[in-house]
Amino acid sequence: MTNLRRSNKDSGERIYSDKETSIDSWVFSPTTSESNLQMEREQLKALLICYQKHLLFFNLICNLCIHSCNSQKLKRNKSESSIFKR
Repeated sequence: MTNLRRSNKDSGERIYSDKETSIDSWVFSPTTSESNLQMEREQLKALLICYQKHLLFFNLICNLCIHSCNSQKLKRNKSESSIFKR
């Protein structure tokens, strides 16, 4: 495990590991985290749009099935009522 020492922020010194290599790339700057959040928002919006499209398609299929079932019931009821009239 790498031991890290943190220097005084006011002195303007950077954070270094035992090997004296900068770890600035390990720490997200505010702009990086903001861009990551923006990317996540865009991905979530795209996913939401995708789910909405699937939901609309599913709803359409369900409505078609319900309409078909209702039509068949009406036809059956009409044919049954005509049989009883005879």
